[in-house]
Order: sequence, then C-alpha cells, then structure tokens
Amino acid sequence: MQTLWAFIAAVPKEVSLEIDEDSLPWADGNPYIWKLGHFELDQSEVEIICWDGSYTIVKFRTAVLPDRFKEYFPEALPLSDYE
Repeated sequence: MQTLWAFIAAVPKEVSLEIDEDSLPWADGNPYIWKLGHFELDQSEVEIICWDGSYTIVKFRTAVLPDRFKEYFPEALPLSDYE
C-alpha cells in the first residue's frame, strides 16, 4: 500500500510568494489541516490537501465557492464534521 500526501494552493497571480524550506506547507501529520479557517499559506484563496490518500480537504476563503463546490459534489462533507 502506498500513502499519498499532497498540498496544492491557488494564489492570485499578482501575489509574490516567498517560501523558504522552514515554512513549506505540509500535510503529513499536520493537525491544523483539519481546522476551519486555517490556511497553510496566508496568500492562498483555495487549498486542496490530499490527506493520507483517503481524504481530500478543500478549503475556500470566499463564502461563494463552497456552495458552488457542493453543487457539483453533493457527496462532499463539511470540514466541521471532522473537528
């Protein structure tokens, strides 16, 4: 069995990111990815986290996007169910 971890962030193109090795976003064993309102990158608008290959966590900064996401993926559960 292979375990997969991934972190993808959507950042506005006009934002300049400066990330050093000490502040890289991470998923493996990170308890904060399950917290509502916590974003690994302050500049991200959307974060997609593949946790353990069994869950995909999608976080949005705006209130409109979660509703649209839920329209396309009605099986999606709110992150608050896991807090």
